This record gives sequence, structure tokens and C-alpha cells, in this order.
Amino acid sequence: MHVKLHRIALFALGCSLLVLGGCADMLGLKGGSAPVHYYVLSPVSEGRAGDAAGPAKYDITVGVASVNVPEYLNNQMIVTRPTRNTVDLAELHNWAAPLSEHVTAVLAENLWFLIPADGVVRMPLSRAIPIDFEVRTRLEKFERDESGDVVLLARWVVFNEQTREASAIKSAQFRVPVVVEDRPYAEGKDTGRVENDVYEAIVAAMSKALGELSREIADTVRTAASTSR
Repeated sequence: MHVKLHRIALFALGCSLLVLGGCADMLGLKGGSAPVHYYVLSPVSEGRAGDAAGPAKYDITVGVASVNVPEYLNNQMIVTRPTRNTVDLAELHNWAAPLSEHVTAVLAENLWFLIPADGVVRMPLSRAIPIDFEVRTRLEKFERDESGDVVLLARWVVFNEQTREASAIKSAQFRVPVVVEDRPYAEGKDTGRVENDVYEAIVAAMSKALGELSREIADTVRTAASTSR
């Protein structure tokens, strides 16, 4: 009888642990204690340098295809490269959305602001909308590398939907330093808070790099629109 009660108690304890583990996941806890932090890229917040009144709007509609990213980057966990041949996945520092989808959304918003165009839509379209130009982008690198900087290497093509030909095929690399703010802490050096600051700085640098890429692509689209008139 005592053996049976002991087994029942162990079974109940195991079930309780499973339930608690599930609750921890729902609350964003991994490892049973540390919370998971979620990050988003920010769109550009200012116009082009020298355009005090803002550039003239282009009477075009631009379609932005889903941005292609390497499989090792398209991960919920933020990826960094501590050495040339290794990568780290941050278990406690995650993207709020799949990276490819998130980059595509921010790029589309940036292009709408930077070209500026009458319309910028994400593709594929759910309904028939006339498109003048389509932008297809592939990221070869988009992470903090072994130097400590964020590196973005991208290739993009701008298609003229009227002629069905590529108006431009380009590539560029951007390097942005990761600048961590020196914040005072009430009780000495809190390792967890310092790590949070580092990842906030990494994401801020990634946002800046994506903004620089967006400016280059906007320039490409404007040139294609001007020459096709």
C-alpha cells in the first residue's frame, strides 16, 4: 500500500513539474528563471540628408518581394558570430517575428518613406494591384561579426514590370559599430542587465544597417523610375 502511495506521489510531482514548465514557457521563461527578451528592428525616422523640404513623390507603385536570408540567420534567436567559423544563438534574446518576414516589413516601410512612392506593397499580392517596379533582395550576412560590428551584405534586383526586364542588379556591404550605452547601475555590475544593453545595441546597429541598405535600394528605384519615363 505504501509503495503504491509513493508511486502516486511521484507521478503527481512529475505532472506538477510539467505544468510548471509549461507555465514558464508561456511566461517567456527559459531555464526556469531568466525571462526571454524580444526585439524588433526600427524603421528609418528621418529623411534624406540635404532634402529639407523632402524629395518629390514618385507616381509609382513598388512591390517588395520577401527578403531572402540565410537559413542560419532565419532563427527566432538572435545570431551573432564570435569567430569567423562559429555562431552563437541567444536563447534569452529573440526576434519578435521571423527575421525574413520582419526585415521585409521594415524594408517596405523604409522604401515608402525614402523613395518616396505613391505605394509600396509586399509581395505576393492577395489581389490584383498594378506594380511598376519590383524589388528582390537577398541578405548574405546580417549579424554582429567577430570584429564586434554589425555587418550587412546584400544583393538586390529592381525589375521593371512593364518591360519585364531587370533595371538594375546591385550589391553592397554596410558595417555599423555596436555602441553600448554606459549606464549606471544601482548595485554594482548586473551581468544580466549589461547583456540586455549589448543586445539592444546590436539590434539598434542592425536597424541602422538596414536603413542604409534601404537608402541604396531607394536610390536604385528612383534611378530606374527616372530613366523609364
